[in-house]
Amino acid sequence: MRHTKSGTQLVSIRLPAESAARVVRLARQKKKTISAVIREAIDALVTAPGPSIWDQAKPMISKRGSRIGDLSTGKHHLADFGRP
Repeated sequence: MRHTKSGTQLVSIRLPAESAARVVRLARQKKKTISAVIREAIDALVTAPGPSIWDQAKPMISKRGSRIGDLSTGKHHLADFGRP
């Protein structure tokens, strides 16, 4: 990586020929530079909101996800708790 006069950094990457061709095609379709397309892709990847912790945990903690209605109150569920 090297710094340029405009305060940006020049980054060089190697892409497989097929990926490079897709980037070039996309740049032509969007009428943008290859650099602009790659910058947009990186920004979208870094700033894309992923599923929240709640969304990820919901199937594991909801009544519907566990299919066990008395999991928090049924003592028989704790019979082997803590045993290897």
